[in-house]
Amino acid sequence: QYSHKKIDDLVYAFSSTIRWLKKDGYYNEYKDVLFAFANNILAVHQQRAGQTFGKILVERVRECPELRELLGIRK
Repeated sequence: QYSHKKIDDLVYAFSSTIRWLKKDGYYNEYKDVLFAFANNILAVHQQRAGQTFGKILVERVRECPELRELLGIRK
């Protein structure tokens, strides 16, 4: 079951991981791997979440500066 909390938790997990990698100086080393992982995981969740929560997931990703930067999304 998808909910606003589940979507927010998913986005938070990625954004906090990105912030941690940047803080510790590993972001550039793992950026490509993280891009592929995030892209695949978010696509799967978007598909499984259905129309309503899939749209909410896309909105939350677009609101997250760390994911926008990683995925190359313009605001």
